[in-house]
Amino acid sequence: MGKKLIWEKKTEFESFERSVIDTAEKCNSLIATFHAFQDWQKIDTIEDWLDLVTDPQLYFDSVLIGSVKIDTGGRQADPLVLASLVSVDRPNYLNMVAGIPVFEDECIPCRKLKQKKGSRAISISSYQSYQKYLIFNAGHFTVNEEAVELAKENFKIYADSPEKLEVVTFWENLCGVLNNYHTRYHIQNEDKRSICKALKLQQSEGYEGDFVVNPQALSLEIQSTF
Repeated sequence: MGKKLIWEKKTEFESFERSVIDTAEKCNSLIATFHAFQDWQKIDTIEDWLDLVTDPQLYFDSVLIGSVKIDTGGRQADPLVLASLVSVDRPNYLNMVAGIPVFEDECIPCRKLKQKKGSRAISISSYQSYQKYLIFNAGHFTVNEEAVELAKENFKIYADSPEKLEVVTFWENLCGVLNNYHTRYHIQNEDKRSICKALKLQQSEGYEGDFVVNPQALSLEIQSTF
């Protein structure tokens, strides 16, 4: 038994594909922001990335505390104080990841960043929604084109059973009968449009031409029936 493609949800797929691309861009944006505000730690592994995206503030502070060597007498160092001691602009880093607008003339690291400022950093849940469509390599995310192409099948409606194929044949035969009738007796185009509306069909040239199956209507019929 074969199957027949009925309808492809192109608009929905394009929206999905755009979301994958946006996710990759936002992941790279967070990494670039982290790198711009400190030079101790690079996001080279997926484990580092997961720590960063899970909590950008906590990860930044842990790197700061682990990198600035100062005797605190065994007490927990204050990240804000540590940052000020070594001229790290922690407040604006936190503003950047929180999506709070910053003023570049007051934020030297911000000048290095090309991404739009004022947008909140990507969350771990947003990343996880599309992570299987991304490739992480050497601190940079790219779109997994092969995975996205495979996902395209999820946006296609097929007639893949004898019952569904029978419905397709019925609709195609209906169009054939109407077109034969038109050839013999001629149906005014205004009447054609009325018939199409009543029977959920289309015309081959928009508002003119032969009767043809409306693939979207047919896919809805198949999905609601089976």
